[in-house]
Amino acid sequence: MLVSRSWDILIIGGASGTGKTSIARDLTRFYEIDLVRVDDFQVLLEAITTPEAFPALHYWATHPNWRDEDADASVGPLIDVGKALMPGPCSGN
Repeated sequence: MLVSRSWDILIIGGASGTGKTSIARDLTRFYEIDLVRVDDFQVLLEAITTPEAFPALHYWATHPNWRDEDADASVGPLIDVGKALMPGPCSGN
């Protein structure tokens, strides 16, 4: 039985370990919908682009020591990824 819903796309955010995946799986079963994780998009985008064309999308692959940086150092690259994915004048290309 399909359950009515008022949304087409549902984005679940939160810190690591807070249960995002668990609740998402429950929702997919309840609403009989598909689940797509942001990590899946990252893998796809890395596969269809190059570091030269979209350096922001490949930051983590091209900076192997990123885990040694503090959390504040990750903010800039994350914003750059967002800008690269935006259409128009803010886009990375």
